Amino acid sequence: MRKLLLVPTVTAVLAAAASCAPEPVEEASPIRIVASDLELMMGIIVPNAAVVWDSVGTIVDETGQNDFQPETDEEWEEVADRALGLAESANLLLIPERSQGRQVGIATAVMMRDRAIRASETALLRDAAAFLDSVGLLYESCVACHEEDLVEGTGF
Repeated sequence: MRKLLLVPTVTAVLAAAASCAPEPVEEASPIRIVASDLELMMGIIVPNAAVVWDSVGTIVDETGQNDFQPETDEEWEEVADRALGLAESANLLLIPERSQGRQVGIATAVMMRDRAIRASETALLRDAAAFLDSVGLLYESCVACHEEDLVEGTGF
């Protein structure tokens, strides 16, 4: 019978000790937002997007149809890197202190990130038509965000 009395006593002592343990302290995030949404847009997203948007296309003028695309491996790699810059920019938009739980903003930033990664991968294939398709999808993610007016204060 002592064994039966000992078990509840040990359990009670352990429960009491656990209740006296200090609560875990949340450590401050090492992330510190240093740019506004507008500064992020104008300083990082727009410059990277400009390289991606302007890398492959067609211009029709008085001389006819003129297709253009990167010509060298280095030029394609630059475009791929800029697309990765857009993917990382999307991660900056996903920082909880910046996104503040805005579900549509989170969804469009995830879409932008995933489509920018795909654009980067496609650029490395050096297939202008496939790259142009992936860039079209990436552009749709940008439009979706701006349609929701989620880019605070940008006027886009």
